[in-house]
Amino acid sequence: MKESTDFQMDSSFALMLIGTPKAGKTCFALNFPSVYVLDCDNNLAGALRYHDHKNKNFKFWYDNPNDEPKPEKRWTFCLNALNEAVNHPDVRTIYVNGLSLLGYYLEQHVLANSGKGTGGMNDLIIAGEKVMNMSQWGPFKNLMSKLIMAGKSSGKLFIMDCHEKTEENDQGATIGYRPLISGSLRHNIAGYFTDVWRCETATGPKGSTYSVRFHPKSLMQIGNSLNIKEPSLDVTDKTREQVWSQLSKYFNEDTKP
Repeated sequence: MKESTDFQMDSSFALMLIGTPKAGKTCFALNFPSVYVLDCDNNLAGALRYHDHKNKNFKFWYDNPNDEPKPEKRWTFCLNALNEAVNHPDVRTIYVNGLSLLGYYLEQHVLANSGKGTGGMNDLIIAGEKVMNMSQWGPFKNLMSKLIMAGKSSGKLFIMDCHEKTEENDQGATIGYRPLISGSLRHNIAGYFTDVWRCETATGPKGSTYSVRFHPKSLMQIGNSLNIKEPSLDVTDKTREQVWSQLSKYFNEDTKP
């Protein structure tokens, strides 16, 4: 048994960034310093145009799993790419752009590496496609959990973004907002992260505005471990330098992204 005086505070930071499509998740994540992007969504160009990286010496690293033509091999591609990012001395932030698609790659990996009739069950075929059966969701959850924990323990800032799914009851009333990922993991995956922030957008008389929420609203799994007092941060038309100068104080990091 150890005494409380021996406890070492864990400085790891793992962020799940949620929100609807086009809410600014990728643009916001690129504000973090020395970022490596695992570009599962294959949708990085728009965010880079926003940040005008060619004219502002915006250095980053990236891999695109779609460079691997076989979907069942993209999960292994992602593991190898993330391991390289973890060990790269200049990378300070690891960003997985697209948890929903990463989950699809893992499904294809599990299906391709499962014996016929895994767990005594017949292969499940729907609309001519082989899909996951109940016995395969356990390995899916374990493998995804291991990836998240590896990123969290890497010693670097770790970010995953995910689209948001609205869940309704039988009467059509909204009962919650969950990460858009297959399987029961969507109900508790937020618990694997130190922080869950939500990118939000709104339209007003002066056009669209973009913000990042740090504090929860009804039915949303949101929270921050950094003791950020402000409920949200307005990032509309802000440069990387401006946004990171607001965030860096919570990480004891240099103010330059």
